[in-house]
Amino acid sequence: MSSFNATLAVLLAAKYCRHYPLFQWQEEALPSMGRRAEKYCFRVNMLNLQQEKCGEMVLSVLPAPLSLLDFQKDHTIYTLKSLLVTLKHPYILPILDIYYSMEKKALVIVQPFIPTGSLKDRIYHVDHPTMAFGVKYRLEKAHPLPFKDIAKYARQILEALDGLRGKGFVCDHLRSTNVMIDKGNARLAEIYTPLLAIDRYKDSRELTVSLEQDMDIDLLLFGQILYEMATGMELLCPQPEKSVLDMLAPEIAEVLQAIFYCQETIISPDSPPHSFEVDGESKSTEGDDLASVSSTVPSRNKKHLFYVDVEKMLRDFPLFSAARDVPPIRTLFSGFRLDSNMKSTIKYSMRINASRSHAHMVHYNDQVALQRARQRAERRVYEEKEKQHQRRQQLTPSKNPVSKGNAYSSKTMPSRRKTYRADSFRNHAQRMTLCLEV
Repeated sequence: MSSFNATLAVLLAAKYCRHYPLFQWQEEALPSMGRRAEKYCFRVNMLNLQQEKCGEMVLSVLPAPLSLLDFQKDHTIYTLKSLLVTLKHPYILPILDIYYSMEKKALVIVQPFIPTGSLKDRIYHVDHPTMAFGVKYRLEKAHPLPFKDIAKYARQILEALDGLRGKGFVCDHLRSTNVMIDKGNARLAEIYTPLLAIDRYKDSRELTVSLEQDMDIDLLLFGQILYEMATGMELLCPQPEKSVLDMLAPEIAEVLQAIFYCQETIISPDSPPHSFEVDGESKSTEGDDLASVSSTVPSRNKKHLFYVDVEKMLRDFPLFSAARDVPPIRTLFSGFRLDSNMKSTIKYSMRINASRSHAHMVHYNDQVALQRARQRAERRVYEEKEKQHQRRQQLTPSKNPVSKGNAYSSKTMPSRRKTYRADSFRNHAQRMTLCLEV
């Protein structure tokens, strides 16, 4: 049993607000707002220097066992804070502060409160995003989004993923609940989970592990979100049904087909995965940042960090070109350069995530190989039993053999048996008569 509970979360959140006077504790909990059972959220006020309310924030308190912070050095938490707080992107929800309690092994994340809720709230037409997770997401409320919104949100999510890739991030916790709709724009919220090397949910892992050998994990999760926006339902199997894709808009079906079925159409093994079209210092900065984490990938693809070039996808697919009101983001974190500690932290986190994913893929392949071997063994046993049964039938004589010319055979017709009996009785009667006369 975990020692982390709601009481401890309240104490940590209240203690944090006492230490930082810019955040006013108002004892407003948002219970079960997200999917993570041990994640507790609280809404607090943000104050300016005149102690006046200038906004609302969400304090997310969650346990951090088996994460990067368990193996941290003294400066790791400060590097994480400087890294997460400094990262800025139009389609990424900013992180204002991060606090780690080494004694309780718990983490406090401060982000802006978005009253319009998440992308999943938009799909399920939720008016009050602060409601409990199990209450607001009911299947009868779900509806597909309009094509215009799908194109816009899909492009913005891909722009954010491409920006994170430029800094060496692999976003493996992407879900519709982690994409916030802020003033009509999609913004990724939980970019800290892959950096903390927190493992994914088991059901989410099972949906992607069979495809991760041929496709990037962030694009697989993006495909699940795109499917949910287009159908109003979560993708509950590794690949969508082709009959469902036939009913979707051709632009949407084309992207889903490329991600889940025709990976070779978007994978370019002979060319580098990223061709950053930036100028001057930004180009060299992003190239250095990407090169600094290139050694974190498993042995299957050491030459390239990613299978698919997201920038090429944004250019080639008509779905993303349909989002005319979304300007292309050519540079990420302009003027910001990662220092050596930040690069080392990203490298360490991505190495942990890559090793864990590789272990899951090896386990999955072993399970598949074991299942196939079991099926082959069962098939051989069945075939051997069939052969033995046929041999026994050939060697064992029939219980009721058919004898030609035998009047007593069981195959003799009933009328023939009656005629034979009548003739026998007549002959016997004649012999008895002769004996009496003599």
